[in-house]
Amino acid sequence: MEDYFDINTIREIINLQYGYRTDIYSDEIVEKCKEHLTDSDLYLISSKSLRRYIDKYIERKFKETYGRHPFTDDERNKIIHKKGATKGQRYNINDVLKMLEDNHVNNLIQNRKKEKTYEGKTIQGYVFAIPYFVKEYYNKMNTLNLETNEEIEFYNEIKEYEDVELDKILQVLQKEKQRRGNLLLKMYEKATEDINEMVQSERPLSKKELKRQMEIAEKFAKE
Repeated sequence: MEDYFDINTIREIINLQYGYRTDIYSDEIVEKCKEHLTDSDLYLISSKSLRRYIDKYIERKFKETYGRHPFTDDERNKIIHKKGATKGQRYNINDVLKMLEDNHVNNLIQNRKKEKTYEGKTIQGYVFAIPYFVKEYYNKMNTLNLETNEEIEFYNEIKEYEDVELDKILQVLQKEKQRRGNLLLKMYEKATEDINEMVQSERPLSKKELKRQMEIAEKFAKE
């Protein structure tokens, strides 16, 4: 027996298949304030748009197969089988999944995803897509004006730390920064000494030596 689902269940399936509202931030926001969210927030595709995609897909595929447009519901059901009246209509899930593999339909949904999500990449290279309503919520809650997803993630990791723990983290970071600065300063001082020695000996710098000294000086200037 084949499965038939209503339009909202199909929209949930599309959410999952296209990675919309599947991140941990979305789960947190939906759990906290679902009653304040709109249908557009909860679903990647509206019911009206999805029904339009289905109808146009049926028309196009039927014409490709039979050389003409379908005239009856029985003919349309050859492409995507439906049950029930419009309001409670249910769709054959296998037919719908086949539709989602169609390039034209896939492009429509992907474009919609680009319009509704903020896409980024983690340090590990994982690509994520966060709905704009989630990003806007965090911006309102974000009194530190954090800009990137990595900054928000780091903040969420440390926001519950006690002051003593934060002080320890800061001390370690400051020591590491100082260590790198001291190392760079020593490199700069060594490069300066080398240049002075070469100038005093009137020995011209080779291209390799000149390039190395310039790289060190440039790196120091950037820091």
